[in-house]
Formats: sequence, structure tokens, C-alpha cells
Amino acid sequence: MPRSLQLSHNKYEWLWVFIIATLTAISSEIKLLPFEHISFRFGLGSIVFLLLLLIRPTSHIVRTGVVTGVVVVLTRTLIDIGFHRDTFLSSLYENTPVLIFYTVYSIGYRFLKLDQQRERAIILGVLAVAVEVTANSSEQLLRYAFLHTTIDYTGWLLIIGVACFRSFFVVGIYYSIAQAYSQRQLTADLTVNSTMYMEAFYLQKMMDQIEKVMAQSYSLYRQLKTEEHQSYTSALHIAQEIHEVKKDSQRIYASLNNLTTHHSYEAQLSQLVQHVRVSNENYALHLQKNIIIQVDQLTDYAVKEQLVILTILNNLVANAVEAMTRGVITIQVKEQGLNTWFIVTDEGMGVATEDATIIFEPGFTTKYNQAGVAATGIGLSHVRDLVHQLQGVITCESTGQGACFRVKVPTKKLQG
Repeated sequence: MPRSLQLSHNKYEWLWVFIIATLTAISSEIKLLPFEHISFRFGLGSIVFLLLLLIRPTSHIVRTGVVTGVVVVLTRTLIDIGFHRDTFLSSLYENTPVLIFYTVYSIGYRFLKLDQQRERAIILGVLAVAVEVTANSSEQLLRYAFLHTTIDYTGWLLIIGVACFRSFFVVGIYYSIAQAYSQRQLTADLTVNSTMYMEAFYLQKMMDQIEKVMAQSYSLYRQLKTEEHQSYTSALHIAQEIHEVKKDSQRIYASLNNLTTHHSYEAQLSQLVQHVRVSNENYALHLQKNIIIQVDQLTDYAVKEQLVILTILNNLVANAVEAMTRGVITIQVKEQGLNTWFIVTDEGMGVATEDATIIFEPGFTTKYNQAGVAATGIGLSHVRDLVHQLQGVITCESTGQGACFRVKVPTKKLQG
């Protein structure tokens, strides 16, 4: 690592260490009295200390523990001097055992490698309890040696009980934060990659059109050359330029296809459906429409065809949003036998009887923009092709108060 980058890293490392120490010192002065008839109280310092280490471990855990212990001792000493009129030396002498608590805690954290157990909640909680009990025991032994304070059998049980509460409380908070972050990250990844998947599809369609135009222009060149027409070189030049556009498009398509094919996630079906709900509720807000999207999900499992399912559901729900001004859209997901059903129901204009057989044909559309220009009419045809790719079936019917799209796909085609 270059020296400048190393200095920058060390600066931010020390900044994080002092943030941990400061927040721990402040929170350690917040005391809880868990039992009404027992004069036993504990601070929140170790809770904050463990949580911050789990969120972002430092490079030197033991050093962090020592610095935190020193800051906590000095903070308590200054509070004693300011509010209780104690002398500096007597207060420092009384509070010094706290330094042992955070030092031993950090040593235990590093020795048991708690940061490597973050994916296993129960093991993490049990090890954190062991670390805290050991640190508390070390502090109590030092207090006994220097201050001659003792703790009875009940007190040790309370220490163990509080250690269990604080440690598993931290694990619960950490997993809530980690899950929220993971969901946000998954949503961002799915949004980007589903967009790339759609763009790859449209690029492939454009390449097919380019191929046809190139063939026609080359055919025109050969015809003009046979007839010895003076503009046959211009036709050849056009064919060559189209060929270059095709080659560039192929390179872009290959890159997009590689990204969407090899980018893998561990996503549950429920996560994909919720992503569709949230993104299309935002789409409805963007269109200034008062639309509620409800989810009725009766099955859930890991999905291997995430982008395909996202594209199918996003198209169907987005079409429903565009077909309504207000109302409710329902996404139902259920398993029947060997198949998974996706049913999207809206409260829009519905589908005319004469359109039911051609609604999935390329070019068919009933949507026009404000300038009166028709939409491409390719969305539903693409959805149909994707459903067929999964060996599934899609149908559409009018409900009297809107449209209902039913997609049936073999579950084995979807499961990871």
C-alpha cells in the first residue's frame, strides 16, 4: 500500500476507534435497574462497544479495547470530580478496574474471533456471553484485590444473567441492521440487473433488425452493381456502416448478457415480489396516481431465475399501473401441485373480448402518450416469450372491474 494511502487508512482507523470509545463512555453512564427490589444496575457501555465492533471491526481489536477502557475511566473520573467532589486520585483509583473489563473483553473478542461468527447468531451470542462474563469476572477480581469489594452468589448469577441479556440483545440489533442493509443491497442489485436484462433484450431485438437491414442493403448493392448503377458504391458503404453498428451492438450485448447471466444472488421469491411491489408503488407516485399494491403470497422458496421473474412481474404490474388512475393492484403467488401461479389483478379498463386473443402479439397496444404516439406494444409479447421460456402459460381475462393476468410456471424451473 502506498504510504499516503496507509496514512489515510490509519487516520480513519484511529477516528473510528475514538468514536467507539466516546460512544461507549457516554452510553456506560446510562444505567438500567432491571430488578425493583435489588440494588443492581448496569450500564449500556458493553452493548454499544460490541455492536460497533460487529458493525465495523477495527484492525487492532485489543488496542481498541484499551483505548475504550481509558476513555471510560477518564470520563467517569471527571464526572465524579465534577458532581461528587471526589479527588482525582481517589476517583481514578476506584474507576481503574473498568479498564480491565474492556481490555479483557477485547482480548476475548479477538481470541474467540467473534467477527467471524457474524453469520451464526446463536454461536455469536453464546461466545459474546462467555467474553462478557470473563471480562466482568476479571473486573470484580481486581476490585476485590484493590478495593476489597466482594460479590455474593446472587451477584454472580446477576452478572451471568445480564451478560446473556446484553449479548443476545446486541446480536438481535445487529441482525436487524444487517438484514435491512442486505435487503437494501439486494433491491439495488435486482433493480440494476433487471434493467440490464431488459436492455439486453431490446438490444437483441435491435440486432435482429440491423441484421435484416444489412442484408437488404447488401442485396441492393449487388443489384445496383449488376445493373452498373453509378450509386452502387454508396449502397456498399451503407452496408459496411450497418455492419459496423451490428458488430458494436454484438459486443455490448455480449457484455450485458455476461453480467446478467453470471451475476448470482441468493434471493427468496418473497423478496422479488416485495421488490416489484415497492418499485411499482414508486412508479405510481411518479405518475401521480393513487394506487395501492397488495401482495397475497402463499408460498416462498429460493429462486434461481430472479431476473426472468422480475421482468415478468414488473411488466405486468407496470402495465396495471398505467391502465389505472386509482385503485388496488393485487399480486397473488401460490403453489398448486407442481406449478407456481402468479396472478396480477387490477381495477383498470379491462381487456376487450376481441383483444383477448391478440393482446400478446408484438405491436399490439392500447396505450398512447400525450402526443398521441402509440407505445411499442412489445412488453406483453416479451412477457409471453419469457413465460414460454420457463415452459409456462400466461392468460388474460377481463374481471368486469379490470384485468387479470395468470401466469403458471413449473416450480422446478424457478427453484434454486
